[in-house]
Amino acid sequence: MCRVPGRIVWLLAHITALLRNDRMKRSRDMQISEKKLQTNRRNARRSTGPRTKAGKKRSRWNAFRHGLTAKKTLLAKGESRKEYRSSSEVYAGT
Repeated sequence: MCRVPGRIVWLLAHITALLRNDRMKRSRDMQISEKKLQTNRRNARRSTGPRTKAGKKRSRWNAFRHGLTAKKTLLAKGESRKEYRSSSEVYAGT
């Protein structure tokens, strides 16, 4: 286990607090007009996400990143499990 000197911990804590306070101050200063707020709410009511089966099927991959730390392997349609295993073995060096 690596020990971090006390001064570094203190410095990181203070930097984090300063950044947090700065973000909070900016969010208080950035209030929008009533007209913009109403427009945002109107637009939000219209954006309901995908409605068709094809749209839902396509959108389920939106949050997919890399899967390198996944417990199970998901393969896209058309990908070969055999090819995936052989390429992962090459990367892993086994």
